[in-house]
Amino acid sequence: MIVNKPQFDTENIQSGTAYWLNKYNYSRRTEISTPCIVKFVKPLSIVVGFYNEKNKGFEELTIDIKSIVDETFELTPMTIKEG
Repeated sequence: MIVNKPQFDTENIQSGTAYWLNKYNYSRRTEISTPCIVKFVKPLSIVVGFYNEKNKGFEELTIDIKSIVDETFELTPMTIKEG
């Protein structure tokens, strides 16, 4: 099967993986910038959990692939830096 649309790499993005989440508004100002944990991954969407400082609670957020492509959201893998 040939797929001509962008998709999340479900082979490399796995549940329990740590990422840095950025969400930008229409003028590219940062609305969210926080560490998050991947909860579920599908080819066209990903669910992450993060602690929201404003609401003082844990939240889940579903991000579709379109939001990554149009750069509303940005997910950056977090790695352990060996000293």
